[in-house]
Amino acid sequence: PLAVDVAKLQQVLVNLVSNAIEHSKAGQRVWLAARREDAGLVFSVRDEGPGIAPEDQKRLFAPFERAGTRKTAGERSVGLGLAIARLVVEAHGGRIWVDSKPGHGSTFIVTLPREQRGE
Repeated sequence: PLAVDVAKLQQVLVNLVSNAIEHSKAGQRVWLAARREDAGLVFSVRDEGPGIAPEDQKRLFAPFERAGTRKTAGERSVGLGLAIARLVVEAHGGRIWVDSKPGHGSTFIVTLPREQRGE
């Protein structure tokens, strides 16, 4: 079994999908995938946006940090969404990270471990 706060996990996934959409141009696609593995669950959100530079990736999950890319419709952000997502995922014993290359989009991955019996 996997013990999660469904509302908090939904908040994380909505943030990741919203970010992907906001950083994509009209006609570009966004994918959401989920799979169950022996170790737990894996969610990923992939976009065809501008990608994120390596120096931006290092601080992306810190409060009030934002990537150097601009949102396509000029949406505003204070830079808390990914920091909150990281806190929620880590509170569930999971991990969140980004795989991105400038010019080739971004994939955000969330892993949530299976509940450990006897703990």
